[in-house]
Amino acid sequence: MAPRNNSIVTQQTQVPIDNKVEPVSLVNIIVERFRQSIANGAFKPGEHVNEVQLAEKMGVSRNTLREAIRILIGEGLLEKLPNSSSRVRILTAAKAAEIVTLRAELEGFAARLLSQKLTTEKIDKLQQICENLIEAAQANNDLSFSHWDYLLHQTIVEMSEHELLFETWVKIGAWIQLMFISENHTEQELITNAINHKNIIDAILSGDEHKAEETIKKDLLDQPELLRSLMLTREISSDKPV
Repeated sequence: MAPRNNSIVTQQTQVPIDNKVEPVSLVNIIVERFRQSIANGAFKPGEHVNEVQLAEKMGVSRNTLREAIRILIGEGLLEKLPNSSSRVRILTAAKAAEIVTLRAELEGFAARLLSQKLTTEKIDKLQQICENLIEAAQANNDLSFSHWDYLLHQTIVEMSEHELLFETWVKIGAWIQLMFISENHTEQELITNAINHKNIIDAILSGDEHKAEETIKKDLLDQPELLRSLMLTREISSDKPV
């Protein structure tokens, strides 16, 4: 979103010296590192978490690491296995279909709202993110494309200025990221997807709320390559020992 003006920043930074300072939770730091590692593909779907090795490398106790893992299991990014170990969740085609159809409704509504609440700052940010996404597609950089893809959709929902809608979308954000890293795009698919996203932005900027909603819904619901990628991911992951 647009940077806050200096007066607001000044007001926010004037915290009384005797206010209680909350310690930074190691668990929260570990959870965030896990999220980032899964989002950027460092942890692949189906990959097991080696608690002993990871706790040693991170310099934390196994109990602290296990608490972070418990939170991530609750979010759906990790799943607990029968032998009490854990792994990055493997996204099934059925679960992906649930995510996509829910996103279509949430983001379609967001696009409809945003088309009627445009400002110069919002337009500039949407266009910049879209340009970055197109550059990633042209460079055939799947990881970078997924980053800008996620950020673009998140920004559309956030810019709708519907607080409950955004909160609901964020709750499935981990699943959305997991879906993104489960995809394996060809170079042509990246280019096609980039064009589709440009069409979404153009529809929103047109101010036509119906067109904005239908364009983003069509993009989300017409993803045959996603199911192909998920099936491939599941086949590869099924070969890993549990």
